[in-house]
Amino acid sequence: MPAGPAAREYPNATLITGHLATDDEYCRVVNEHPNVYMGTCLPIHRPDLATTLRKLDGDNLLFGSVAPNVRPAAPQPDRRSS
Repeated sequence: MPAGPAAREYPNATLITGHLATDDEYCRVVNEHPNVYMGTCLPIHRPDLATTLRKLDGDNLLFGSVAPNVRPAAPQPDRRSS
């Protein structure tokens, strides 16, 4: 079941997507449903992360990794208001 319909059918459930995405439809679903969160499991490419941050409205991005042996990137400036 796609995240949008699942979020509507189960409004009390917290849904966490497994991967970072930059496409408009995916970001729209996350923005429209307060119970849907986007995860950032690797690979994280800084341009993709910046693009996604500009598209998301709120605090619905969860930072995570499936590769604990990878060193984290340097902190990036907050670009949501750009």
